[in-house]
Amino acid sequence: ASHRRRLFRQANHSVRIKTVTNCLQEHNVAFSMMDSLEYAEIEKHFVEDGYAVIRGLYTPAEVVDLKLAMDDLYKRAGDVLEQQIDEAREQVRKRIDEKMSPSDDVQREHIILLWSEKGSRYTYDLRPNGDVERALTNPTLQDLSVTHVAGCGHDIELFEKLGGGTLNSRLTHLAATLLDRTCLSDGKMTQIIQQAHFKEPNGGVSFAWHQDSKHRREAYGDFVDINGRGSYCNIAVAVDPEVADGAENNGPLGVIPKSHRDGHLGGQAGLNPADVDTSKMEYPLLQPGDALCIGPWIIHGSEPNKSQVLWRRSFITGFAVPSAVKSKPKKDTPSMSLSWTRDVPPCAEN
Repeated sequence: ASHRRRLFRQANHSVRIKTVTNCLQEHNVAFSMMDSLEYAEIEKHFVEDGYAVIRGLYTPAEVVDLKLAMDDLYKRAGDVLEQQIDEAREQVRKRIDEKMSPSDDVQREHIILLWSEKGSRYTYDLRPNGDVERALTNPTLQDLSVTHVAGCGHDIELFEKLGGGTLNSRLTHLAATLLDRTCLSDGKMTQIIQQAHFKEPNGGVSFAWHQDSKHRREAYGDFVDINGRGSYCNIAVAVDPEVADGAENNGPLGVIPKSHRDGHLGGQAGLNPADVDTSKMEYPLLQPGDALCIGPWIIHGSEPNKSQVLWRRSFITGFAVPSAVKSKPKKDTPSMSLSWTRDVPPCAEN
């Protein structure tokens, strides 16, 4: 294998990536693999600050594939609305009723949910400048924004390749290093999520301050921490550049460094965004192919995309230590995402 080093400079949490070509992979895809020192560096930031940034985790060619997959998925989101028009109308009506009579539940968000035949879950919300009357009779992407699609690999096979498949070694080794190195020897990680997130220009999509431990249902006992690191991490890969300033602010993700040290907050209701001290908030400002790794307790969120032209899309995979995933939720409580068991192949450089 041939080796090339590139140094990516941005933020204290960035690490160097060594690109290695593995001829055994499908289509001779080049993949990034960190050596032991680089793994140790990102692990240090993850443990101390609750998150870490890897510049260039995905290659430019892989980013091109991600963009193609995102384009196909966005079109599919419009098709799902058309195919399930009656259900979409009913959910739009309920969403409008909620906006007219706001609930005290500050955690309520992204109400319009539709499932495709293959099992992907599409989430929409009303556009701030959309036509409400038109959305009630004929809901389309003209008046609805796509917020995210869970299980996106079910409908668009390319996501499965980019979130597992040929990239399995890179992602699972990264997750195992951050969470529990015994997974490297055991050879297994549990993948809980595979999602595509959309923030189109002036689309109104935002994510309130939150901890992912709420979605893992830690307070219900469906997920437990094994060794003090949270036993779960999201790896969010940027598809588009993130911009935080001026008219081109496209709603980049913000994090509160070291906020993970307080563990899960807010019990079963989860964190109240109004209680978050944002004075120490940081923007990692990812570029296409960069990855943000966050644990379950780090507080993070993002404001709407205010740009008239720039998109902000990201592809997120979430991995857990297998023994951290406990009993399935009861039927009368929200369900966790489906999970996959991923192999952690041997890594010659770690």
